[in-house]
Amino acid sequence: MGIIATQFLWNSKKTTSADSSVPVTAASALASAYETPLGLQATSQQNRLDIRWNPDAPAVAAAVKGTLIISGATDAVLFDSRELKSGYLAYTPRTNDISIRFEVTAADGASTAETIRVVAIP
Repeated sequence: MGIIATQFLWNSKKTTSADSSVPVTAASALASAYETPLGLQATSQQNRLDIRWNPDAPAVAAAVKGTLIISGATDAVLFDSRELKSGYLAYTPRTNDISIRFEVTAADGASTAETIRVVAIP
């Protein structure tokens, strides 16, 4: 079963850095696609999704709580600061079209969120 995560945004096939004389390689452009505030990703495994985030991201490291909301199944998972450090949740999907919203909240009430959509290919 294949998965498409619509986390990737492609502006063009050829990308250059701020200094137009130095081209950005495809590998570095792809690496920057993973550099999001929370590093939220989903990977398909047999009968489950591996949902990961970057526990070392500043917003996650400073968080006192987090919430992972999985729509399509309408499940919510709450995390405390200790559980956020794991950076991982295995989830058994009940549908082939899932939106995952991950939000973390710091002690001062500031929150950071990311959303990805995962679609199973029949």
